[in-house]
Amino acid sequence: MTAQIRPQAAPPGSGRLAGAIGRLSAGDEAAGTANPIQAVLREIDETVLPRRITLRSETGAAVDLLVSNRRLYAVTVGGEAEADPSDPQEAAGIFARRLKAALGQVRRVTLHAARPEVDPDVQHIGCTAQALAQAIGVAFRANTAAGLEEFLAWIEAEALAWLRPGKGVAERSGGAADLIGPLRAFAGRTPEGATQVGGRAPLCSLLPLPDGRLVLSVSGAGRGMVAVLAEDRRGALLDIWHSLIAP
Repeated sequence: MTAQIRPQAAPPGSGRLAGAIGRLSAGDEAAGTANPIQAVLREIDETVLPRRITLRSETGAAVDLLVSNRRLYAVTVGGEAEADPSDPQEAAGIFARRLKAALGQVRRVTLHAARPEVDPDVQHIGCTAQALAQAIGVAFRANTAAGLEEFLAWIEAEALAWLRPGKGVAERSGGAADLIGPLRAFAGRTPEGATQVGGRAPLCSLLPLPDGRLVLSVSGAGRGMVAVLAEDRRGALLDIWHSLIAP
């Protein structure tokens, strides 16, 4: 089975998409290690800027994907799209059925990437490549480092205070200054009594404090953070973690 990418005027600085194009178009022998579904999952996982990706099989069947920020937002087969999903889980199920029907039996697919007319982040509900793979029923390992960095960026915006210890680089911190010092006691280790989220690297643990606040500890892929969050952020935190790291 072979999978190729033939870009359509991808602009300079298109990030991981450009890297994926270079990697997958380097030769059929390298590309042939993944089947078409796996190639599409990898492309979704490595596309940051908004892209409309057109897939064509050896039979001439065409499938259009709307991808942005490492998420799939729409799958159009033969010019027809289903109704918009109401949540990411429903999106993964809908997109999985359409991709399996269109690509499940093909041996070869080419991918053409171009800029979409609109930013799908604003108008659509999407799903990650990892969630899509789970819905399809195939094994897929997402770009954990990229997902972890996105998760840590979310924590920086939501935490009462956060600390990213320095290992060969300067320490970074933000939020309430009076909380940074106490956070250093948790740096580089899982707090005693904390509950682990998920069961594989990267590691994420939560420790409830007597006042209801949460101490978060995250480590993996050469990155780490400790943070204090309000109790009402627990649900959103778990949703983001499972969406980006371990769905």
